[in-house]
Amino acid sequence: MDFLVLDTDVASRLHRGTIPDEVRATISTFRGLLTFVTVGEMLRGARRARWGRRRFRELEEWISMYPQLDSDSEVSQAWAKLVAAGEDSGRPINPNDAWIAACCVNSAFPLATFNRKDFEGIEGLELLLG
Repeated sequence: MDFLVLDTDVASRLHRGTIPDEVRATISTFRGLLTFVTVGEMLRGARRARWGRRRFRELEEWISMYPQLDSDSEVSQAWAKLVAAGEDSGRPINPNDAWIAACCVNSAFPLATFNRKDFEGIEGLELLLG
C-alpha cells in the first residue's frame, strides 16, 4: 500500500468524522502518515480548546494509529530550499506548511490537503485533493 501524508486540515476532519465520503474513499486506498507538525498543531488545538483529559487522551490514541514523519537533517535541508525558493519567487510559504511540504518532498510521499493554494508551486510535491 502506498503512503499519503495527511495535512492538518485533512487529519482534523478525519478525526472529527467530518470528511466527505468521496475524500474518505480516496485516502482509504493509501496508508496515512502524519508529520510532526500536524501532530503538534492538533495537540495545540486541543489544548487551546481546553479539552478534558478523556477527550485529549482519545486524540492522542487516534494520533498514535498513524506513523509519524519527523524532521532530520535531510528534511531541514528540504525546508530551507523550499522556503528560500518561495521567498525568491515572491510566494513565501508559511513555516509550518513548509515543514509539512519538506517532509513530503524528502520522502517522495504525496500530500492530501484541502488547502492546495498553500502548497502549489513547490517543486517535487505531489498534491491530492484541494
